[in-house]
Amino acid sequence: STSHQLWSSAMVVVPALRGLFGIDIDALSDTITVTPHLPAAWDHATVRQIHIGQSICDLDYQRTDGKLAVKLTMVSGTDVRLKSGAAVSSSATQSGASANTLLLPLSPVEVGIAHELPLPGARTQQMKVLAQSGDAHSLHLRLEAQGGSVQRLTVRRNAAGLNLRAEGAELGRASEGQASGKAAAETVVVQFPLGSGYQEKEVTLRW
Repeated sequence: STSHQLWSSAMVVVPALRGLFGIDIDALSDTITVTPHLPAAWDHATVRQIHIGQSICDLDYQRTDGKLAVKLTMVSGTDVRLKSGAAVSSSATQSGASANTLLLPLSPVEVGIAHELPLPGARTQQMKVLAQSGDAHSLHLRLEAQGGSVQRLTVRRNAAGLNLRAEGAELGRASEGQASGKAAAETVVVQFPLGSGYQEKEVTLRW
């Protein structure tokens, strides 16, 4: 970025920090509240050099045993407190004066969308998620993609023994990884209605 265009860069940086990593800073109370929404394919992530008042800290995100561990490590300054902004309950453990770790529960089932850059000058034709809702045992998606196309969502199970079912789509397995001997990733295969341009399709996963 350049200094005189930081206003435009902020429209990318701020949604990433607040939406993706779920970071909300309160400098008056030296507190960072996290409500992360990491993509299903991400096993870990790190945000470095977070400034809060006169303090600087790092946040590390790591999936482990069906939970998301968020660890705060102080770089300099006075200690910063880490807390969860999730509506559901979470367990938090304090490990020393310079590190605070939250264990946040993950949804039993998460889905991900493959992202590919369009060719230079080409129009974007990727599938879009128009709306998402759900509860403890279901996930409802309102999707949009090119008419007649077949799209695939990757599935991540964060709990064992789930009886996963799909409405408006079919459960399948991706071919990627089979050649290397790895287990194929589970997918949701969505067939969109025929028509010109983008067409909508609703998909519900239950477990």
